[in-house]
Amino acid sequence: MKFRITNENIEGYNTELKIRRMNYDQVVVNYKNNSGIKTFKMNEGELVSEGEVDDIIKKYTDLLKIKINRGTSALFYKGIIDSIEESIEEVKSLKVLNDFTKSTSKRGIWDKEILIYLNESYPIKIEASGRNFREDSYKFNIKVLEEAEFIEMCHFNIGKLKNQIGWRERQLNVYKKIVEKIEKESNFE
Repeated sequence: MKFRITNENIEGYNTELKIRRMNYDQVVVNYKNNSGIKTFKMNEGELVSEGEVDDIIKKYTDLLKIKINRGTSALFYKGIIDSIEESIEEVKSLKVLNDFTKSTSKRGIWDKEILIYLNESYPIKIEASGRNFREDSYKFNIKVLEEAEFIEMCHFNIGKLKNQIGWRERQLNVYKKIVEKIEKESNFE
């Protein structure tokens, strides 16, 4: 897959660069003239597809919120879409709400649990498993969640996120107090 710079204020405007790594909000590319690598935000350009898997990633960029191990192919994302379409219905849109790696073995075998809001209609839970460097090993078990079960999961995750935000805010305040104290005592600027 490639990334075309569409922001006119960035050097290399309209240049297509080969993507090395990417996630849902940024891409790391091989920069022109072999001058190393550079990171761009997704909104600074557009993805340029080079195949079927790239088309899926481009259409459903939220899939990139699902963390995959090194050794897990991008075919994993295609497998998710194919499995949903085989067992439920055509995917028009999706939002990845939660991605949890349940286990990873020393032999590279992993299990994941993924919560997706499908087609702005209903939630599904995907239990995925596979083995690193084995594209034919991906297995998906898809379950449409009942409304009550989904709401309970949402409340649990909302509480968890609020706790994390509270903890981060306390950490932020500690840093601010330390900086204020140092600046006050030493006229440090």
